[in-house]
Amino acid sequence: MLVAGVKSRLRAQNITYRELAAQLGVSEPTIQRDLARGNFSLHRLGEICKVLGVGLADLAQPPESSPMTELTADHEQVLVADPRLLLVT
Repeated sequence: MLVAGVKSRLRAQNITYRELAAQLGVSEPTIQRDLARGNFSLHRLGEICKVLGVGLADLAQPPESSPMTELTADHEQVLVADPRLLLVT
């Protein structure tokens, strides 16, 4: 689960294994092997978290998607039809 979180965060931030390896001072094959096996130390995981700018708990959650800035016409109709929903929104 943590490995999937690391890979997901790397993709979301457009960080390659090569860039991560350079920032950690290890070789790219080391990063590839560690992530493929899911076998690395807590120290290494902490370093990866620093590079990604996240905490360990954040890796267990999917990266946040971009915030919704517009509603569809159907969503607007539902909100307008219910004053409580409109108030909460």
